[in-house]
Amino acid sequence: MKNKKHLAFLGAIVLFVVVLASGVYTQEDLRRNGQQVILDTMPVDPRDILRGDYVDLAYEIGRGDRAVTFAKSLPSSQPVYALLTLGADNRVTNYSFSATEPKTGVYIRGEAVIQEVDVYVGEKEDAPMFQKEKQGTINYPQIEQYFVPEGKGWAIDRMGRLNSGKKLEVKIATDGARAQILELLIDGQAVDFDTIESENPWTDEPVKPEPVVAPVE
Repeated sequence: MKNKKHLAFLGAIVLFVVVLASGVYTQEDLRRNGQQVILDTMPVDPRDILRGDYVDLAYEIGRGDRAVTFAKSLPSSQPVYALLTLGADNRVTNYSFSATEPKTGVYIRGEAVIQEVDVYVGEKEDAPMFQKEKQGTINYPQIEQYFVPEGKGWAIDRMGRLNSGKKLEVKIATDGARAQILELLIDGQAVDFDTIESENPWTDEPVKPEPVVAPVE
């Protein structure tokens, strides 16, 4: 009986190691052989207390007007494929959507997320009135979060905001079914986290945003 338990325990360990090694190989294979693509993005919600610092990324191919319109035409959780047109340095210059997997081209697999929300439409007899409105986005779970060194998430978040004067992009590798973030880019350069000061918004003084100055005509 003890031998059987011992063998079962060893078998479980071997299976765990095989699964772990397979996952590492898959990720490394994608990094080496996947099509590299550079996407514009903007980060939000840069910290999870339980998991540490990360940048939560949103994309035009997921939340832009065309993405929202296409998503609303589909049932929730429907697979969606963003077919990408690449320009110089593999930056995305245009895109289209399909509910069926393309046979050729560079694309990323996502899924439609549909929800109904109450939208304020006015008042009647001093009472607010709401109506149900269907809203949709396309999520890309494999490339929507990027973990960063502790204390760096808030700094990256500020750099990615519209009034920062900086452009935040991600370089990814994709083979269509799979996608993986390779690195973050700021103004076209890979982020060097050693040069970014750590920030803790729970203890540090809040950083004042830089003023946005309108151009003089």
